[in-house]
Amino acid sequence: MNLSDLAEAWIVLWGISYILTAVLTPNISKASPFLYGALGAFILFIVVLNHVAYDNLGYYIVAALFLAMALSMVYGAIVSWTGLGLWNVPFPSKEPFQISMAVFDMISALFMYLTAQKTFRKRK
Repeated sequence: MNLSDLAEAWIVLWGISYILTAVLTPNISKASPFLYGALGAFILFIVVLNHVAYDNLGYYIVAALFLAMALSMVYGAIVSWTGLGLWNVPFPSKEPFQISMAVFDMISALFMYLTAQKTFRKRK
């Protein structure tokens, strides 16, 4: 198993976790559960597009989508880390949850960036 396989597996699990968050815990934040479900579905859609792209334009589009998602993950990490996003979790202290979400968002951003690079290199 190499790093690109790990990155893709992480991205798939991250997309599934967003969908499960929308379904199982719809009140986890002030954002709509539809937003989390749509984000998870979009992440999984990009992974599928990555496997069906067959020409240079497709590779450019998929790489751009991965880069856009990486930037949104960095934004999510900043929001979680600074406490701007309020999480409705059943813990007495919300700070460890916010910090762990920020760290996982940054790992996801890194893996999406690496996958975008790999996709860009696949062009003919």
